[in-house]
Amino acid sequence: MDTITSLWYQNTNVFVETSTSLLKQHTSLLAPISTTITDKKHIVLSTLSVVFGSFILWRATIRQKQQHGSKVKLVSGGLPFFGHVFESSHDSIAFVKRCKAERGPAFRMKLLGQELYVVTGQLIPEIFQNTELYDFHEPYSKLIPIHWMQELCYGHKFKGEHIGKNDKQPVIHTLQHNFDAHQIRGFSKRIQQGTRIAIEEHIDIKPGEKKTFPVSDVMPFMISQILSYCLAGHKAGTNPEFTNALVSYTRKVCQSGFIHILFPSWISMPIIKRFYSVEQELDLLMDALVPELEQALDSKQKKYQSSLSTSDITTDDKNDNESEEADFLSMLLFGLPKANGEMRTPKEAAFHYPGMALAGIISVAPFVLFILHELAYLSTSSTFIDDLRGELGKLVEWTPESIGQNKLLDSFMREILRFKVSAITSPHRTTADAILSNGETIPSGSIVITAPFDAHTDPDNNTTTTLFHGDKTLPIDQFDPYRFIYISDESKTSTTIGSDYLTFGVLGRACPARFFAVNMLKYIVAELIMQFNITPVVMSSKRPKDSEYFGTLRLAPTAPVILEKRKN
Repeated sequence: MDTITSLWYQNTNVFVETSTSLLKQHTSLLAPISTTITDKKHIVLSTLSVVFGSFILWRATIRQKQQHGSKVKLVSGGLPFFGHVFESSHDSIAFVKRCKAERGPAFRMKLLGQELYVVTGQLIPEIFQNTELYDFHEPYSKLIPIHWMQELCYGHKFKGEHIGKNDKQPVIHTLQHNFDAHQIRGFSKRIQQGTRIAIEEHIDIKPGEKKTFPVSDVMPFMISQILSYCLAGHKAGTNPEFTNALVSYTRKVCQSGFIHILFPSWISMPIIKRFYSVEQELDLLMDALVPELEQALDSKQKKYQSSLSTSDITTDDKNDNESEEADFLSMLLFGLPKANGEMRTPKEAAFHYPGMALAGIISVAPFVLFILHELAYLSTSSTFIDDLRGELGKLVEWTPESIGQNKLLDSFMREILRFKVSAITSPHRTTADAILSNGETIPSGSIVITAPFDAHTDPDNNTTTTLFHGDKTLPIDQFDPYRFIYISDESKTSTTIGSDYLTFGVLGRACPARFFAVNMLKYIVAELIMQFNITPVVMSSKRPKDSEYFGTLRLAPTAPVILEKRKN
């Protein structure tokens, strides 16, 4: 493995290139999407912000004479200020393996003047389980500053809902109580219609025709459209200005996270308001959503008054529910009341939607890109696509529910979600001194991140050894779409979480929207596989290399793929 010093001399401008590349993509420690920034002054300004802001933090850090009470050991290597940024960016998987071998299942690393605590393997569930000791919301709200940005850029027009101590978080509560495995059937028609419309509008290819398709440029807009169709309704999902505004909003919020972290508010606020304001996007989104919600509220009130006169509230509500599939905004508007008993206004409900859509875009779009590149590679090296088409072709009913039950597609989906996670991710901050089960201590106020890829590929933590045609699957540190196909129980499905499958979190941090997200992903993949031949631009026996940034960010290759419309 290259040393830090050799990496430094091999590529002296790696930091500037990495900063620029990162800012051309959706920057987040979670799962950002890839976009292009056309305005060069934004790139220059943001890169300088990262460098200068990080330098300030580093200088402040080395001036502090702080005694570490932690027994978690700092890994060797690293450079002043930059820390381990070069090694973790060069090969994050090898970096985590080296650190784990050197310091054990928990170790400290330095990244751009900041110290991070990394936990691996069986220690990871401890972080997710103790939600009071390890706070996820504070670091995440700085990395993806949704509410801070909306207050900064839109507070003069609308403040949004105040969530008090006695209030439940409305978005999380709505997801937890309406997006469970048995409830997502309610989105079936919307997923089908939204996917069909998005493919027709964004992939204009005639039967028998081949095109080089820029998936990394187009996919965020497709996912924005499908999500909007499902969660905000037909009008939003078929309004290009609306779906484009969501992508722009997502990009700006993710990019602003860097500046928000590195600078104090008196510096970051004018920079963000000048170059990354989301006021225009929020204007467009609110103008589209609020009238629809006001109309829905008025209609519901009229039906309620009418039902009082006929004394038939139950029947009326039942017919109302059967006439139209539910959407997320209606659930938010008519569902959980505030702690004081009041219901949300249409404006308050609408103001939650951009943040919800952002989370969906940065979660779903990257994995669709991974899937398309993997399918392109498998088309040249495996019979998997033919096998999957054969199984999907047998389905009597073409719905997200019937497609979702296919074992081969589910195995492929779990393997993608297992294998394509970042090396280190999911930042938390300790609220008090935390003692790990191995006896080591993490001081209060520290940033703690997890190493999910290591947990997914460590034979001591993941012992999956299913059989296919009498042979064992590939080793756990290699990609195998057939890996989970013959597991008879439900312990290894694409939505079943555990210490060996952390993509959706686990225990107290389990993602409540994973059933909906996976159901939608499967349907999109099934439609693409059945409609198109997907091949790489350059035929190669090697799997395309993903992009890595700082070890905390893994993105699909930016290369296009070739799509050929299949003849019926």
